[in-house]
Amino acid sequence: MTKLSLENWKTDDNLDGLLFFAQIIEEMASRYTLDTYKAPVFNSHSLCDEIIDVSEEIGQGFLHEKGIIPIKEELIWNLQNDPVAKHILGYRYHSIIDELKESDNQKRLIAIVRPIQNLLEKKYFAELKNQIIATIKNPKDKEAILNLSKIYISELLFYGYSQEFLHQMIMQSFFSTQKITSITQIEQFLNKFTFEKKSYDVYFKGDNKFYYLNELSSIFNFEISDEAITPRKGRSEEKDFFKIYPEYPLNIIFKNFEALDPFDAKIGCELLLINLKDLGAFSTHKEKLNWFYQALIYSENDFVTIVGNYSPMFKIKDLDIDNFKVNIDEDISFFVNFNNTSRYFIMNSFNLHSIAIDSKNSVNQLLNLWTALETLLPPLMFVRTIFSSKIHPEINFRFIERITI
Repeated sequence: MTKLSLENWKTDDNLDGLLFFAQIIEEMASRYTLDTYKAPVFNSHSLCDEIIDVSEEIGQGFLHEKGIIPIKEELIWNLQNDPVAKHILGYRYHSIIDELKESDNQKRLIAIVRPIQNLLEKKYFAELKNQIIATIKNPKDKEAILNLSKIYISELLFYGYSQEFLHQMIMQSFFSTQKITSITQIEQFLNKFTFEKKSYDVYFKGDNKFYYLNELSSIFNFEISDEAITPRKGRSEEKDFFKIYPEYPLNIIFKNFEALDPFDAKIGCELLLINLKDLGAFSTHKEKLNWFYQALIYSENDFVTIVGNYSPMFKIKDLDIDNFKVNIDEDISFFVNFNNTSRYFIMNSFNLHSIAIDSKNSVNQLLNLWTALETLLPPLMFVRTIFSSKIHPEINFRFIERITI
């Protein structure tokens, strides 16, 4: 868990439940959190929607009918461990779970799930907030607080809020300058999420190739300008963003873009730029549109947010540069006893890891890391054989070469 400053927290045992909730949300929403500690993607509410969506795709022939079975099992497990759904379903709770277990076809399953979905759609989030407020009053019930925190995060993400915005709100509410003196301050935080979209102005810096999109800009509701822009608030981060970049001389401006939060606004606008980039690459093959990795977003009241691209590769803490030589010496000593084939596979794996670090696309990162792992595993499985076996080294070399083809 991240070490957070508690200077603004009043020393009061009654606040322990609120503190635990805030720490859990911060840890799960942090961009540097390992996937093991993140909240689950789905909860009981969102799984009902998922089952109905999958059912429609099965009906259209896109998915096999058996594809709905694991989702049904996940829904049953979630309902069995979901105090919010249990309270809403009331006396029918146990019978509904039994009906889900006994449903043996898609039509029957949907007939059970759809009423559950309608009921949870109306009451789930309100009941979830009520249970959080009630549960944090009992600091000793940490398991219940943890469970409700997971459900709360997955519910916000399901509705479209970004993980970064959730982290920003928890930090502003509990770990900045605001004094935390009362357990009722939980309500101020919970009420920040209204699910109402707001209007944002989103600015990107693009290269000269965007000049060719002037005719498309009105169609896709953005502006292209090479004129200097005066920062609205005059802050240093704004001035740094709007300074002249030789590589990115053009301003690409999306006005009044509707989104749940500024991070969501950046994603929505950049998705359009990515589509235009792909279209340009299809037309020209080599020439591609490029833009600065950061975007500046103004809210309706001109609150400034600067959002950059985040790579999951940076979850791991880097070593200091002064350790570089020591690490190289260790790596070289590690390679001394390796034969040429082993060295080739390991260096190829390192190269794929380096490509993954440089990539901005999470899918490409995952593919390169997986390929690096596949490249590395076969020879390493037999490294012990190379060093310990009395078989002639040439025989070992041919054996490894054969099993890695």
